[in-house]
Amino acid sequence: MSDRAAAADEVRGADLEDARLSHRFVQLVEMLEQHPDASFPDACGSDRNALEATYRFLRNRKVTYERLMDPHIRASVDRMVDRKVALVVHDTTEFVFKGDREGLGRVQSKLQGFMGHFALAVSADGMREALGVVGMRPIFRPQTKVTAHWRARYFDPSKESRRWGELVDDVATRVAGRVEIIHVMDREADSYELLSKLCLAGHRFVIRTRFASRRTSEGHLEDSLVGLETMTTREVSLSFRRERHMTGTGKSAPRPARHARVASLHVRARSVTLRRPARTPLPEELRVNVVHVTEPAPPPGQEPVDWKLYTTEPIDSVEAVLKIVDHYRSRWVIEEYFKALKTGCSYEKRQLGNRHTLLNALAVLTPIAWTLLALRQQCRSPQPSALSALTAQQLHVLRKFSRPPLPETPSAREVLLAVAALGGHIKNNGEPGWMVLGRGLERLLAYEVGWSAAIRDQS
Repeated sequence: MSDRAAAADEVRGADLEDARLSHRFVQLVEMLEQHPDASFPDACGSDRNALEATYRFLRNRKVTYERLMDPHIRASVDRMVDRKVALVVHDTTEFVFKGDREGLGRVQSKLQGFMGHFALAVSADGMREALGVVGMRPIFRPQTKVTAHWRARYFDPSKESRRWGELVDDVATRVAGRVEIIHVMDREADSYELLSKLCLAGHRFVIRTRFASRRTSEGHLEDSLVGLETMTTREVSLSFRRERHMTGTGKSAPRPARHARVASLHVRARSVTLRRPARTPLPEELRVNVVHVTEPAPPPGQEPVDWKLYTTEPIDSVEAVLKIVDHYRSRWVIEEYFKALKTGCSYEKRQLGNRHTLLNALAVLTPIAWTLLALRQQCRSPQPSALSALTAQQLHVLRKFSRPPLPETPSAREVLLAVAALGGHIKNNGEPGWMVLGRGLERLLAYEVGWSAAIRDQS
């Protein structure tokens, strides 16, 4: 990672085919980086010209979300290349907007918005460092539900499930073989069509299964895992989770709420041969490895952990199998990124009237959300590099304004709490959330501007 996770540095290489537009883009990101959760009018303050320029920029038809995201994606790929192997975590989130907005689609039952399908690069060294967004595809659903049978839509190029494979292709084009990639996906990606595509193209992956009844050479997947000997056990911390409906399905509450706890997990693994679904033009068989993670004794009233993971990674040792489990557990990083976008950057509260401006705003906020995530990750890290989330001057300013004052060589934890305290966080209230951290970063950056101005006046 560079000396500092700064969003403005991510976008300086944007090519908008107009130097004025490129310059405005950098100015806009610099402004929003200081006020990540503020509305555009609040971020611009009393400068009406800046506000009008912001809206003109977002409305400009020459400005597209693809071009706005390009420099951050290139910077993220460069960070991946610095590693021998990197994870690319894929997931979809819903963006829901109130009021009348032109060009949006149906989300959930009667709400309007769109889905963003993201690929986030994460370090594969066990530190789970967010390296940046390396791909995004928006999905706009028609206002009326699709009722045709899935077989009739099998070859439909616009069907939602194609987004998984298409984003894999996008990332592969971007990376161009410069770094080894392991794609990590949750249950919604459990598709024989996608598994076939990944296997035939030689992609590495860890994908959680959704269908225990999938056909194998021995009957069904669940039958193939009966009686497997436990290879190893491990204790892992599970975070609190609210009840959530899986994107893209009509099923009720497929992911129940979960209390935070330390779970004792048993891990097993074997190779299986998957059979293709009937009447589909796909390879007849796929040979994959499966890692099965179970929690034999969950707390009363809590659903036990039961992960079945398809993978191309080797399973010939305990170390190799545990690495696969750790790769899958890196999924939480993209969920934290979505929180940074929605809460830290207040994306869904943006008062923009149509699809074009909302997509452009999402692209502008993409590197800012990564900056917030990087700050929180680095300040929680036990490594000395954690302090690289802030510049030396920002640490100096933070030391002057924090109460109690920071020590001369603060720990990463002390830095995190000092930034959060500027946003109103009280130490005894638990971990700081995205909003309070965003406010703290905003105030620190504002203090830095005033500090620099004071120094210039005295010189």
